[in-house]
Amino acid sequence: MMDQRQQVTVVDIKMPFGNLTVNVSNAGPLTAVGAVLNINCSQPMSVSGIFLNCNPTGPNSATCGPQNIGIGNGSVSLMVSASTSFNCQASISSSTLDNSPGNNSDGHSVAIAQLSPDLPLAIDTSFVSRLDVPPGDGSVRGQVLLNGTALHETNNAAPFRHHLRGQKGANTVEARLVSGTGEGQWVFNFAGAPYFVDGSLAVESGQVIAQGSDRIVFRVSPSSPPLRFRFRLSE
Repeated sequence: MMDQRQQVTVVDIKMPFGNLTVNVSNAGPLTAVGAVLNINCSQPMSVSGIFLNCNPTGPNSATCGPQNIGIGNGSVSLMVSASTSFNCQASISSSTLDNSPGNNSDGHSVAIAQLSPDLPLAIDTSFVSRLDVPPGDGSVRGQVLLNGTALHETNNAAPFRHHLRGQKGANTVEARLVSGTGEGQWVFNFAGAPYFVDGSLAVESGQVIAQGSDRIVFRVSPSSPPLRFRFRLSE
C-alpha cells in the first residue's frame, strides 16, 4: 500500500507578541493534491505564508487552500491578538491517500508574557551602521532617521554606533545616501542592542543582500531610494 504521509505541527511560539507558525510537511512519495489547512484560535488572528489563498472564516479562524503540496516542508505564519493567553488548533487534509491521518492535526496553548508595567515608553538602545562604499575616506555620507527623527549622520570612514531613544514596540528606521557617487553596501547591525527583540527586523524597502535575526545588509547607490525597515524593542 502507498505510504503517503502528511503532517501539521504548531511550533515556534515567539513571546510576547503572539507570533506562531504552523509547519506543514508532506513526507511523500506523492504530491498532496488539493490540500486544505484549517486553523482555529481562541483569539483574533491574521495569517500569511506558504498557502497563497488563506481566507478568514471568522475573526478567530481561517481556511487555506486548496493547494497542491509537494514533498517537503512549508509554513503559515499567524499573528494572534491576545493579552493574556490563547490556544490554536490546525488540521490538514487532501484528496491524496494518507495512511497516517493521525498526525494531520495539532494544537498549542500559549500564556502571553506580560510586559513590565514600569518599562518606560521611551527606551535607550543603539545599533551599528557601516557604509561599505568606496573610496572609504569618509566622503560618502548617509542620513539615518528613527521614527521620523534624524539621528547622527554617518560616513564610510568607519562603522558608526547610533545611540537612540526608541519606543516600546515597533520602531521604523529610514536611511539614505546624501553624498557619494559609488555603489556598495550599507550594513545595520543590532547584535547586543539593549531591548532589541531578536528576529523582529522587517524590511519595507531597499535591495537586501543578506539578512539575519539581528543584521541587515542593503545594496546602495546614489540612485537608490531610501532604505526602510522596522524592528521592535521590549524588555
